[in-house]
Amino acid sequence: SVCGDGKEVDFPDAIVDFPGQAPISCGDLQMNGYVGIIPVDECERIPDFINEVCGCDPRTPEPTPKPTPNPTIRVTPGPTPEPTPEPTPSPTNPPCNICGEDMSFGIPNGVVEFPGQPAISCQDLQLEGSAGLIPSSICERLPNVVNSVCACNPPCSVCGDEKEVDYPNRIVEFPGQSPISCGDLQMNGYIGIIPADKCESLPDLIDERCGCDPRTPDPTPNPTRPPTPNPTQPPTPSPVCTPTGKKGGYGGKKGGYGGKKGGYG
Repeated sequence: SVCGDGKEVDFPDAIVDFPGQAPISCGDLQMNGYVGIIPVDECERIPDFINEVCGCDPRTPEPTPKPTPNPTIRVTPGPTPEPTPEPTPSPTNPPCNICGEDMSFGIPNGVVEFPGQPAISCQDLQLEGSAGLIPSSICERLPNVVNSVCACNPPCSVCGDEKEVDYPNRIVEFPGQSPISCGDLQMNGYIGIIPADKCESLPDLIDERCGCDPRTPDPTPNPTRPPTPNPTQPPTPSPVCTPTGKKGGYGGKKGGYGGKKGGYG
C-alpha cells in the first residue's frame, strides 16, 4: 500500500509528481501498488512523500454542528408517491480486455491475486473490465500481470508447426524456473501460457531432450523363411518270388505219379 499498511489515499484525484516521471493521480498510484508494479524498496518510502498531497493519515472528522430545530408545521399528508429507483451510474472507463487487444484467456478459472485485494478469477476480472470498472491506466498493465495465470497467449507448438514431443516424460530445465516434463511444457504451449516470442525459440532448446524431430523408424527386418522339410520317400515294397522251375514240379517226367518205373500201374 502506497500509504502504508492498512491505509488508503483520501484524495484519489490529487496529482503527485516524482522527478523524472509523468504526473500521476493518487488513486492510480495506489492501484499500481496493488498490482505489484512498484518495487518493494520504493513502496516503503512513498508514504512520506505523498502523505500531504494524497492524505494518507486518517482525516479528523469535522465536528458535527448541533441541529437547529425548525418550527413545527402541520402538513396534511398527501398520497405516498411510488419510489423512483436511482439510475445505475454509467461506467466511466472504456471496456478493458485483461489479456490485451484481440486476445482472450485460456484458463477462465485461473485465480489472480493483487496485494490488499480479494482473489478473483480471470473470468470475473474480465467481466469487470467489460463493464468499464477497471481504469484505463491499470488495464494497459494487466496483460503482463495476468498472462501466466490466465493463459493470454495464442496456442503454440513447442516443437514447431505440426510437430509433437516424442518423449513426454523426459524433464527439461530452464534457468530460473522449476523443472518441467516435455509433455507438460507442450500442454502449456497449447493452452497459451507461453508467450509467442519465447515459444519460437523453444524447438532449438528442447529438440535433443524432448525429441522434436520425427524419429527415424527402425529398419524392417527381412522375413525369415521356415525350413523346407526333406521329401519323404515312400517305402520300397519287398519283392515277391513265384516258383516257375521244370524240376520237382507236379508235371515232371521223373519221380512223378505218372512215371513208367515204380508206378502203381
